[in-house]
Amino acid sequence: MRRTLDLFTLTWTAVTLVFPCNAETFPPPTRLSYKWIDPFTVNVTWTWQKPHGLPSKCKILFEIQLEKTRRQLPNSFFTVRCLSEGLQSTQCTYNIRAISNESCGGWDGSISVPITIDKPATGDIGVKDFECLLDSAGVNCSWITADQSVSSVLSYSICGVSDEPVKDVKMCDQPYSSGMRNGCYMLYVHQNSQSRYLNLCILMNTTLGWTTFKPEFVISSPKLSITQEGDYLYLNWIPPNFQSSCTWRYKFCFEECSVPKGCENTIIEVGEPNVTRVPYNDRCLYRFNSSVSTTKYCPHLTSTLSEVVTYGTNKPPDATMVVTAIVIPLILSVCFILSCYCFRRHSAIFCPIIPDPSAIFKEMMMNGNKDLKTTAAGSLYTPVPEKFESCNITVVKENTVLLQNS
Repeated sequence: MRRTLDLFTLTWTAVTLVFPCNAETFPPPTRLSYKWIDPFTVNVTWTWQKPHGLPSKCKILFEIQLEKTRRQLPNSFFTVRCLSEGLQSTQCTYNIRAISNESCGGWDGSISVPITIDKPATGDIGVKDFECLLDSAGVNCSWITADQSVSSVLSYSICGVSDEPVKDVKMCDQPYSSGMRNGCYMLYVHQNSQSRYLNLCILMNTTLGWTTFKPEFVISSPKLSITQEGDYLYLNWIPPNFQSSCTWRYKFCFEECSVPKGCENTIIEVGEPNVTRVPYNDRCLYRFNSSVSTTKYCPHLTSTLSEVVTYGTNKPPDATMVVTAIVIPLILSVCFILSCYCFRRHSAIFCPIIPDPSAIFKEMMMNGNKDLKTTAAGSLYTPVPEKFESCNITVVKENTVLLQNS
């Protein structure tokens, strides 16, 4: 590492001598080295060669680029916690360069020089799926060992924001084992120490080795309640009892009539009601689950996925439209067919044959009234002759007894 940095410094000096610029540039730091103070903290040192021609009032500072912040130091050393997220981290990398204040004239800051710090872990320690659940009473950290014969012991410290060496590393006072998972429960020292535990540093020792890291925290998913107003369902969450000044991002996924509708995110600012809404179909069963996480301006916290919350019921499709679209036209069609059949069968009643008047007048003109009965034979009405009885009349003489006609 030192030979590489020295070679880099010589190359940079040669380039600046061969290709001079209008503005002078500081040389970079050289001979960077580090030393572990404790399992969490490392001390980094370097040297810097002051160039000729600097103004007497020029003040040199060293800028350290950390993972998320920058720090300016007047000295050529600093102490830092080499911690990252999760168990798999094996090294830390920082960038260091020399800069100046306004009293240095036309001198520019140097290029950044990286230093990589190898963590003192001893390879794979046989631990996986490490998580820390934060609640109102304490922190519950648990993990799985790949081999049940491997024993593991957790130690911890509240590292805080300072980079001073860690002095109070404590062993877990409430260890437990549940199935495949081993764990450690850490009670809060006092009531308002939730924020302090977000700076927890973990030292994990197993029979295979040891490592240090900064854990990720999860919280229980906030309770979701659902109410209906008109054509909408209103989703309401009880905000977490952590980081009350933070903005929370709520994520919910849902199904409508057993059809997944995807997931949506809603960000709720501090002081605003924790409510959002979705369109509602009263013939469907809705299934919701949700989670919550902080935004980038707050310590990273995320929740587990909540249990499924249901609302409504699945109802069969409405048959009214089926009857309207199919049954009624079918009945009308049958009625129309029957009407046509009856009209055709009794057409003589509905449409009688009317005699042609021209034929009647033509016969009257040709034959006269005497032949009127025969002119239109078969066309005019002829009355049926009536039946009558004949009677016999007999002349009788006087003094003759009348005989009754039998």
